[in-house]
Amino acid sequence: MKQMFENTFSSMHASYDLVAKTKSSVMQRMEKPQRKSFGLTKLMMGLTIMMVLIGGGYWLYFIPVVTISVDINPSIELSINRLDRVIDVKAYNSDGQTIIDTLDIQYQSYPDALNTLMDDPTIASLLSNDGIANITVVGNDSDHCLKMVETINTTVQCEGKMQCHHEDQQELQGAHDCGMSYGRYAMYQFLLEYYPNLTIEEVNAMSMRQIRDMLQDEGVDMDISGYGHGYNHGHHGDGHE
Repeated sequence: MKQMFENTFSSMHASYDLVAKTKSSVMQRMEKPQRKSFGLTKLMMGLTIMMVLIGGGYWLYFIPVVTISVDINPSIELSINRLDRVIDVKAYNSDGQTIIDTLDIQYQSYPDALNTLMDDPTIASLLSNDGIANITVVGNDSDHCLKMVETINTTVQCEGKMQCHHEDQQELQGAHDCGMSYGRYAMYQFLLEYYPNLTIEEVNAMSMRQIRDMLQDEGVDMDISGYGHGYNHGHHGDGHE
């Protein structure tokens, strides 16, 4: 303990006299015998504060604030915390499950995790064969989500076309209730306007390329920088090849 104070005072930039006087006072107080009960009380208070801080930090770290839905044919969702780290990974079809079973992206930053996904041989093959990666950033903080969209568009590389946009969380639970990722569910809702008898099972079996082609056949402008249900309602987005 004394050594800790020695190191602390040696790094201070106050005047020499002030440091010397303060250091002497602290050392004298440390050397005085203290009542056992008082020392124990201070120890318990310190432990309590430490437990609160550690516990609060733990729950803060593991609370998701953003969901990133990645849909190609594999459908995968990443749960992101306030520190922009992946705290959970979930697949919403068998293709997605096969991929996440072979990758370790939990606790990575979301750009690193997305790049790891895009580098997966299965995903890279799909994208290089005219596939489309539809990435949806879902969260209630629009400013933060739009910054994430910008980061994804500038740092994430893939072999084919990639489209990224932001949506709010209003329909996230509805997507999960249907057993679908948010990105695929949004496209499903858009498809229902033209194919009212289309089933969830049928859409789950489709790739984003197939969905895009179906909508194009109906005369929908499916520009890669802005397609899908969200854009029909004025959400922001961007994309690149």
